[in-house]
Amino acid sequence: MRICVEVVDSSCGRQATGLDFRLDQKVDGLWNTVLRGEIGTRGCVLDFAPPHVRRAIHRLVFDVDRYFVTMGTSACYPEIVAVFLVRNEAETHRVCLALSPYSYAAQFTVDN
Repeated sequence: MRICVEVVDSSCGRQATGLDFRLDQKVDGLWNTVLRGEIGTRGCVLDFAPPHVRRAIHRLVFDVDRYFVTMGTSACYPEIVAVFLVRNEAETHRVCLALSPYSYAAQFTVDN
């Protein structure tokens, strides 16, 4: 399985560089962290293949509070959680996120 994550800070019209995130996988009803990362200078983490990922429910948790505090502001929500199902390990899952201190929008696509 491959994941492509892209994040734009729509409040300033640029990539959300420095936004921390983690990828969790649900196993036997419990969330296990598979990977931790940071959005890079291009606003994305392109095509990473997390270890030990299998057909299961996953979630990306973005640390929005820390991101906006480092910019001298705050957000009305501390985290954005994007939950998705992996049915086929051969697929690429794309998560596109646009955020601001008071709103966000997420889009998911799957490529075979």
